[in-house]
Formats: sequence, structure tokens, C-alpha cells
Amino acid sequence: MSTIQYHPTKDAVLSKLHQKRSKCKAEREVLAHRMEELDQELSQIEAECAAVHNACIPLLMLPMEITCIIFHFALGYHTRRHREPYFEVIASHVCRRWRSISLTYPRLWASFCHAEDSHHSPDRLDAYLDRSGPLGLELCLNFRKTCLDDQLVLLEKTLNHAERWKFFTVFGTGEEFLIKIPSKIKAVYVPNLKHFTFSCEAPRHSDEDLNLPVNGLIPTIFRNGAPKLQSVTFDCSSVACLPSLSNVTTLRLEYQHAGKAYRFPWATFLLILTLPSLVNLSLVGDVFRGPHPLPPDLIAMNNLVHLRCSYYGDLPPMLHLLRAPLLQTLIIHNDWFGSPPEASANPYVFPSLRSVAFINTKFDSFQSAWYFAQLTELAAEVLISAENNINTVFWALQRSVESSNRIYWSKVKRITCNLGSFGSWDDVVPYLHFARARPKNDLVIRIFESLDQRWRQKPTPEYAALKEACTIELMDAEDNPFAEPWPPGERNLGSLHDNCDPFKVDPYQIRT
Repeated sequence: MSTIQYHPTKDAVLSKLHQKRSKCKAEREVLAHRMEELDQELSQIEAECAAVHNACIPLLMLPMEITCIIFHFALGYHTRRHREPYFEVIASHVCRRWRSISLTYPRLWASFCHAEDSHHSPDRLDAYLDRSGPLGLELCLNFRKTCLDDQLVLLEKTLNHAERWKFFTVFGTGEEFLIKIPSKIKAVYVPNLKHFTFSCEAPRHSDEDLNLPVNGLIPTIFRNGAPKLQSVTFDCSSVACLPSLSNVTTLRLEYQHAGKAYRFPWATFLLILTLPSLVNLSLVGDVFRGPHPLPPDLIAMNNLVHLRCSYYGDLPPMLHLLRAPLLQTLIIHNDWFGSPPEASANPYVFPSLRSVAFINTKFDSFQSAWYFAQLTELAAEVLISAENNINTVFWALQRSVESSNRIYWSKVKRITCNLGSFGSWDDVVPYLHFARARPKNDLVIRIFESLDQRWRQKPTPEYAALKEACTIELMDAEDNPFAEPWPPGERNLGSLHDNCDPFKVDPYQIRT
């Protein structure tokens, strides 16, 4: 350890120390500069090494057009998503080549989603609008946790490109949102809009404390025109945000919030049901105020092909009033069929029906199940999903002495079952009776592997007899007919609530 040599004066000592410190700082600056140079050189060397390495990777040697096709295909798995990270952002940060391609590929940036708590959306939206060029836009604005001022900023940016809107989805909460947002799009012209979703979680205590223009189908938004609008998804608050429905083929009215909201009056709901262009209709919850009992007038739905209903108590007593000659699929979810309507000795039979599905749907008697079986007599496929088999349609039909010598669903070729673990081995019995009553052994019963495993755990003569009476096909979880897109064969546009379809059902698992 060195010792300080004291000089005659303090100033002399400090002078030498300052000189030494200055010299050290200068040397450190030189070294720091050299470190920066070395870092740059290393970075360049790494980039050159990566370029040499990447030159041999087939994926990065593909023509730009093929890479764009791959990007577009991959983007399809991320559409209608509400959370980061976004595929287009990931792809643009993989390497220089992918970044160069992605930033100049407009289709990659034509879909924009504002998440509930995102603070970077305005700048990101500007980038998307610029990079997507003139292409049609798919916009999802989830304003549920966004303050009103920020909502209006984002909405104003998109309004400057309203002629490019192709799919437009808006989620929000509160009565202020329900007033402000519709007023901004009241007179907007959207010449290319194909799908519109609007949801506002703003339940009220009664339907009479707000005067809303819902006594008809006069548009309250897009009044300057939406000529290509074919698909609309509402919750019940959307009676205050009604576009023109004259060309709509797919309509989803889904009310899943807690509490009450604005519902359509019966007269307005009848206008919706009888829209000439309506092909696909989905109803969730109490979407209208109906008289009780319902009027006996028939309801003509001449072009309806696909109908599904969930938690919709007025459907069972209304089915016999529907005249839907083109109806092909009918899905009933979480409902209860009580006594059949009066004067139902010869109910209307849907002439084009090919598939009917019961998801957690119960029948309180043989009469109610028999009446519904007559309505759907021409179906070729029946799908059943229930926690247990008690009070399902087959249970109600087969457990009654009145079922003797009655033939129903004579056209059925396939039955699909998804039964929960609270059932028992005698879940098999109703299906065995149905299979044995058929004139030909051409029936196929599809079950998930978990149900087959449960029935095989306790071997019974009934299950063995069922295998002899018909063909048993096993499905795995990936082959789930209760999770297919709706309408059938069309792009899944998502749902109002966390992108989860309320009709989707997963296979029941074995409980030990």
C-alpha cells in the first residue's frame, strides 16, 4: 500500500492528483471508444455470420410471394384475437428479410385490434393504417377498459378510413359509451362493410326508463349507407345502435350480461324474424319482450337455413309457428320443453331439416319430446350433449309406456352423444331401444373416447347389444362436432364475450 508523500504545500499535492485523474479519464474515454468500436465490429460480424447461415436455410430462400402466402396463412390462426403478441409484429422482428417483406405486405397489417388496457394503440393504429395501404380493414376496438377520450381518439382515426372498413367490431361499457359512440357513426357511409359487431355492457333496471327508437327497423347508424353489410352481431344494448338490416343474411342477437338490458319489442322482433334476406339466426338470452301467451300467427322465415338458440325460453312455444321451408340445422342450448302447444296433433314438419342438436336441453314429459320429434321428423342427424342423460329427448321418449309402437326420426342415420360422468350404465338403454326399432341396421352412433371408456369400465349386456344393433364410431377431442364454426362452412367471426362461442361444448371427461 503506497503512502502519500506530503509536499510543502497543499496546492502542489492537489495539482498532481488532478493531473493523474485527468490522465485516467482520458485513458478510460479511449478504452470506452474502443469498446464501442469493438461492439460495432462484433455486431457486424454476427450479422455477416447470420447472413451466411441464413443463406442456407430453405425457409429464408423462398420467393417473396411464397413468404407472403405463408404469412397470410399464419395470420389466419391469429385473427379475431384480443391479446398481444400479434403475429404481424412477431414476423417483422424475426430477421431483416422477414422485416423487409412484412413491412411491405399490406394484407399483414389490414387487421387491427385494440386491447382493453393497451396504451400504445394510437401510434400502432397509425402504423397499421399506413402499412395496409388501400386494403379493406378488419378493426376490433375493445373499449371496455378504455377511457372515453381515448376511445374517441381511436374512433376518429378509423373514421378517416371508413370507406375501407370491412369488418368492424366495437366493445364498450356504460351509458355514456352507448350515447357517444353511436352518435359518431350515425351518418357514416361504409360502402365495403360486410360484418358489424356492437356490444355495450350497460344494463338498466327496467326497459321503460329510456326511450329508444326500437319500434321498427329504421337505421340509427350508417344512415348514409352500408350496401354490403351481410353479417351483424348485437347484444341487447344494440337496439340503440341499429344499422340497416335489409341485406343482412347472418344475424346474432346475444345477451349474456348480468341484469336487464334493452330488449326488442315483440313487433320489432317479428320484423327481424321475417327479414327476407335472413339465412342464419343465432339467439342467446331474452332478446325481446314477448306477449304471453304468444299470438297464434304464423311466422314466415322463407330463407332461413341455420337457427340456433340458447337460454331463450320463448323458443319452445314458438317453434310450431315458424314456417321455414329451407331450415337445415337447428341447435337448442340450455332450454326446457314443457307442455306442447294446444292443437298440436299434426304439427308442421320442417321439410329440409337435416340436423338437430340438443345441448343441455331437457324435456319434462313424453308429450313434449314426442311433439318436438314430430317437428323435426325429417332430420338425418341428432346431436345430444348433456351432463347426464336424465330428461334428455331420448330419455323422455324411451322411458314412457306411450312410446310403444311409435316410430320417430325415421330418417336419422347418425346420432352423436356427449354425456357427462354423472350418468350411469343405463344411459345406453334409450339408444339401444331406438336402434332396435329401426327396420335396417344402418344407424351410426358417435361417441367420444371418454364415454366409450366409461361404458367399458362396467361391462353390461346393453352396451354389447348396442354394438350389435348399430355401428359405434369413436371421436377424439379434436373431432368435436359441438365446436364447429357457425354458420356451418363460414368463417368464424368470434363472439361478444372473450371470443368464446356460447354454444361450444367440450367433451365430458371421466370423473373418478
